[in-house]
Order: sequence, then C-alpha cells, then structure tokens
Amino acid sequence: MPKSLTDENTNGIDRFIVFNRYTIFLCLTYELVILSQVGNVIYMLFAAASPDIVGCGTTIFNESLGQHEACEQYEMMTTIENNSCKPILQYQFRSVGVEWGYFCSQTVKVKNLVSFQMFGTIIGGILFGQLSDLYGRRKVQQIFN
Repeated sequence: MPKSLTDENTNGIDRFIVFNRYTIFLCLTYELVILSQVGNVIYMLFAAASPDIVGCGTTIFNESLGQHEACEQYEMMTTIENNSCKPILQYQFRSVGVEWGYFCSQTVKVKNLVSFQMFGTIIGGILFGQLSDLYGRRKVQQIFN
C-alpha cells in the first residue's frame, strides 16, 4: 500500500509534461496567430459589403424601391444621360465597392475576389500544410519564398 494517495514512483505522463512559462508563451503566440488569420477572413466579409444606390445626380429614387429596381433605374438614367449621372450612394462604411465604384451590376467583381481569396486560403492551407508535414516547414518556406 502506498504511503500517500499519489505514488511518487509511478511514471505517468503528468510527471513529464508540466505547465510552465514556455507553455504560456506557446499558448499566447498561437492565439495571436489565430487572431490575425481570423482577422484576414473577417475583413473580406466587410470588404465585400456593397453600397446602396439612393439616387443619380439631382434625382433621388423612391425609398420603396428595392436595390435591384434602383439599380435598373440608375443604369437606365446613365444610358440616357451618356454616363454623366453621378451616383448617390448610401453605405455604413467605405468598403472596396464604395472606393472603387463597384455597385449594382459590378458588385459581382468584389464578390468574386472574396471567393478567390477564400478558395486560395483553403487550397494553400491544404497544399502547404501537407508539404510542410512531408518535408519540413523550413524547406518549404525557403523554396516558396
């Protein structure tokens, strides 16, 4: 019978793995890496926000119109006025669509860019993760940098 509840002569994994400063450092570093990766993904969701078109030039569209109908009206007015009609946009923040003037039928470009980035992130994670497992991170990083 052991002298105490914890037998000091037994070899368990808890005798080899201890929670120390290095473990805390690794946990914090890993959390910061995850935070930056999640930030990149979430940024693309906000960057793809498309502005609402409210009017064109001095003409304000009816508020009861949906965004699709307002876009049809805007495109009709720009063809009539030879592209001289300046759009009036309403947005919560300046996204890529607002800065580059992608609205109505051109919002597809921004959505495609977001899809391409997400696809690249997934494929890159799978491909380079497998390569680094096979050959080591340092070799893969030196080859592709």
